[in-house]
Amino acid sequence: MRPWTIGVLALVGVAVCWAGPETVNGPTAKELLSAAEAITSYHCVMERDAKKATLEGGRVAYWTPREDTIETRWRRPGDFAVTFTLHDQALPGTDGSELGDFEEQVFVTPQTVWTHMRPLKLAGKMPLERIREVKGEAKMLAVIEEAIGEADPLRWLLRIDPETASIVEAKAPEEEQDQEPATAAAGEQEEGDAPTLYVIEGTTALEPFASLAAERKHLKPRIRVTVAADGFPREAIVEGYASHDVLKLTVTDYELNVEFPDETFQFTPPEGCRVMEADPTKWK
Repeated sequence: MRPWTIGVLALVGVAVCWAGPETVNGPTAKELLSAAEAITSYHCVMERDAKKATLEGGRVAYWTPREDTIETRWRRPGDFAVTFTLHDQALPGTDGSELGDFEEQVFVTPQTVWTHMRPLKLAGKMPLERIREVKGEAKMLAVIEEAIGEADPLRWLLRIDPETASIVEAKAPEEEQDQEPATAAAGEQEEGDAPTLYVIEGTTALEPFASLAAERKHLKPRIRVTVAADGFPREAIVEGYASHDVLKLTVTDYELNVEFPDETFQFTPPEGCRVMEADPTKWK
């Protein structure tokens, strides 16, 4: 088991029905994708729900439903600092007791992927340049995918093939929908104003993810993203991702084009932390 696999334990099943496209006033799907491409950095907090199918004795079983929190910092060309908070973990800690809320950190730069499981005093190091040299570009990208694939809502939006992308719904943010009628009336948009959130659906133009089981490699994950006019997703729902039947990310707070210091994406193992460094020459 790779160090970050604990970070992708599944949570809650989500049923999704894909709606057909409809005519929506405002920006087009391609314009929203272009706005997303222009984002240079972001800091966001999100909730992750997922249903993950596993096989036990030849039968399908599911992980206990749970909601986890993810905090992601990202900047171009591909630096990540991610904190996964996994709630109510029954895994044993270093003292033998259950971990409860379990925090795992992931740091990604063009040179290295670091994972850090503080409660276990364990860190993993994946030398990306060495992996590319020994195993090739595809394997290197698969390692990054395993580490942060669920922690980047912008990544899901940009995976949609522009040729399949369509806006199927336009709506106001939930915080506006939940207002008292008198308050909401005061802030209603005038007729002809563009709505503030758009739901984009489409399939991915990428090859099936490297972590898919062999029998599922024919799947083309279908993506449904609710995106603001600034190009940043508020929600992403993905069918057919890796071993998940459905993955759902709900952004609760975000800030765009943040100036991060370089130290944000750097990791130094703390004293007493055991470091496991991957050797791609020994991989099958």
